[in-house]
Amino acid sequence: QSRDNPADRVQVSATGGESPVWSPKGVRLFFRRGTAMMEVTVTTVGKLTAGAPVEVFNKGWALRTLSYDVTSAGDRFVMIEQPADAIRNRIDVVLNWFIRLEEKMRQR
Repeated sequence: QSRDNPADRVQVSATGGESPVWSPKGVRLFFRRGTAMMEVTVTTVGKLTAGAPVEVFNKGWALRTLSYDVTSAGDRFVMIEQPADAIRNRIDVVLNWFIRLEEKMRQR
C-alpha cells in the first residue's frame, strides 16, 4: 500500500495470510498461510501490482510469530522447524485445577 495514497492499496491474498517478509531484491513477498509458505511476485515500478499467491511448501513450521526470514541471496529460508505432532490443534481446559492441585499435594 502506498504511503502517499492509501487508495492505491493492493491485496495480495484473498484467503488471508500472516508474517509477510520481502525478498532482498523486493520483487517477491513471502507470507504464511497456516503451515504453508506462500510467495507472490510483486511489481513495484509504476503502479504496484501483485501476481497470484503460489504455495512454496507446506510443512509443520512454528506458527503465529515472525519465526522465519529470507537469506540475503533470496533463495533459502531460515526457520524454526517443529515436529507435526508438536503443533497444537486442541486446548485442554482443566476445571477446578486448584482443588486437584491441593488433592495431589495432600497425597505427598
